[in-house]
Amino acid sequence: MNKATIIKETQLAFNTMSKIGSEMDAATFFFKPLNKWSVAEQVQHLILSTNKTAMAYRLPLFIVKLVGGKPMPTPADFNELQKRYTEKIEEGAKASKPYIPKNAATQCSQEKLIEIWQRDSTKYLTALQKCRTEKSLDQYAIKHPLLGKISLRELCYFTIFHTQHHIQSIQQITATTV
Repeated sequence: MNKATIIKETQLAFNTMSKIGSEMDAATFFFKPLNKWSVAEQVQHLILSTNKTAMAYRLPLFIVKLVGGKPMPTPADFNELQKRYTEKIEEGAKASKPYIPKNAATQCSQEKLIEIWQRDSTKYLTALQKCRTEKSLDQYAIKHPLLGKISLRELCYFTIFHTQHHIQSIQQITATTV
């Protein structure tokens, strides 16, 4: 997937998330299913994740290289990486502490949380558009908490399917609460 397609697919996922989150009623948005995150918590998790991910596109490349090193010689394509992620989730992998949402219901309103999501997802896209060339997406790596060392292109893929994963989870919540 080239950079232009990555940006387009990311924007689509981000816009879908914004639309779903802003169009539901507050009771559904803050409803907490047993042993699962509420929609509000999932939005907060995506904010935390997207902000951390955006750093890889904002930092100078020498720092990215210093922290992450060089990527694997053959990066995974979108489907391969998504499969690895799905397998990890099915094996019981959970978000690590920095990505676990706080109690969103007591922190801010639904509108404010969606506004923060929209602002931060826009910052992510701006950082990706401005700061990285097509070539650099394959030349630098980061260490992902579930996927291990991945290239910046693979990190883009992760951002897309991670957002899609939470959209599907939210759709399951709303299907059971309606």
